[in-house]
Amino acid sequence: MYGYSDAWLGGFGFLLVLFGAIAIGLMLVPGLIANKRNHPYKGVIWALSIVGTIFTGLGWLAALIWALWPQDKSLIDPIVGNTYAQQRTAGNSNLAAKLAELDSMLASGQISQDEYNALRKKALGL
Repeated sequence: MYGYSDAWLGGFGFLLVLFGAIAIGLMLVPGLIANKRNHPYKGVIWALSIVGTIFTGLGWLAALIWALWPQDKSLIDPIVGNTYAQQRTAGNSNLAAKLAELDSMLASGQISQDEYNALRKKALGL
């Protein structure tokens, strides 16, 4: 009617739908990453990625960086040092000592296998 063929309009419509599907898929990426990594702020990341995509796109970029950012707290403050990792390592050595103690108690017969399993799960936080 306006000098365009129906085939051209159909092709344009297909490209528009394809572009929209790709845009929606990309909009969901930060939230999906946050869900997969079980991020503590995954709800906020979902909202930021959707709202940020609709308005400027910068919110989407911020949500993507936030979703991918390592959750290890030692990376947050390089000036103070790796205090969180040191505490975690100290906790791991305490855990290793506790597990070794449980092993020796089981070997000496002070506790049964069921008690050992229960105490081991408790020590591991399972």
